[in-house]
Amino acid sequence: MPSTRPVELRAEIGLRCWSGTGNLMPQSHRHNDLEINLVERGQFIYLFGGKRIYIGAGQIALFWAAMPHQLIEIAPETYAHWLTLPLAWFLQRGFAAHLIQPLLEGVPQISDARPNDMAALAQWREDLSLPSDDRLCHPAPSGAGTATVGHHRSRCAKRRLAIRLWLIQPVLYRL
Repeated sequence: MPSTRPVELRAEIGLRCWSGTGNLMPQSHRHNDLEINLVERGQFIYLFGGKRIYIGAGQIALFWAAMPHQLIEIAPETYAHWLTLPLAWFLQRGFAAHLIQPLLEGVPQISDARPNDMAALAQWREDLSLPSDDRLCHPAPSGAGTATVGHHRSRCAKRRLAIRLWLIQPVLYRL
């Protein structure tokens, strides 16, 4: 049974990606991120604005998480993947208004996942789990000072983020 407790408000979860079985939420929560859920097997039932939303095996859901949401049921054997993106980063990509408007109005967008969606989320998870940017960037020039190396890593991280945000474009366009 969904909770009648007040909605938990978090400013932002930030750029994160994880996989697992999920956890029932004792109360609704919200955060200022775009959230992507991909259910690999099983089913989630969320409560969005008092309505039950079903995300089944092989489906991907995209929603603005500022809308109070609560995971109220998880089918046995469920396994899923999550990605949260700060809303500001997403909006900076310049997607057409008709694509982002339903999200900003709090309407979850759900469609069938494609095989490359799973691979894209796996790549996000791998990238975000790395302790440094060294593995994903060309090394800084030899003999570069500490400040130069730090600036090089920051540029690489921003470039990677731009590429990864571009990769969610096909998901958005088919919703």
